[in-house]
Amino acid sequence: MSETKIMTGAEPFFFEGNEVGCLVSHGFTGTTQSMRFLGEYLAGEGGLTVVGPRLEGHGTTVEDMARSSAEDWIRSVEAGLQTLRERCSTIFMTGLSMGGTLTLYMAAMYPDVIRGAVPINGALFIDNPDLAGLAFMDAAPAAVPGVGGDIKRQTPAMAGEFLPRGHPRP
Repeated sequence: MSETKIMTGAEPFFFEGNEVGCLVSHGFTGTTQSMRFLGEYLAGEGGLTVVGPRLEGHGTTVEDMARSSAEDWIRSVEAGLQTLRERCSTIFMTGLSMGGTLTLYMAAMYPDVIRGAVPINGALFIDNPDLAGLAFMDAAPAAVPGVGGDIKRQTPAMAGEFLPRGHPRP
């Protein structure tokens, strides 16, 4: 897959810390920027080594996204896991939305490696086979409008309201 330039803020992240690592995965409609704050917090306040991989096809173009698959996304988080395995004795994983589902998948596939899984709004079961079938319809559109972002917009009154200890105000 030949990807174009990564959008600013959608780059993967890595924060070196102690022997405890955390793999952090964004979701289907997001990029690493939606999870960077959590990664920074885990590294800064907890001292953890944190890896936030960019899922294949995300943060570049619609065409790259259309060519990517669940297997690509699994390989993306597996690469992040490998980075942590080289540095950490204990590894946890968390993820948002589809990243939460990937978290559960990875915990099931690597039960001796991932010591804890924290899915955030991960889908476990969709009781509608027609919904999954939409992806395979010949007449399915190549793209549809997004449902919204996963980064909350701050109002001036909210700025800094929920910042962790020692985090500079915007």
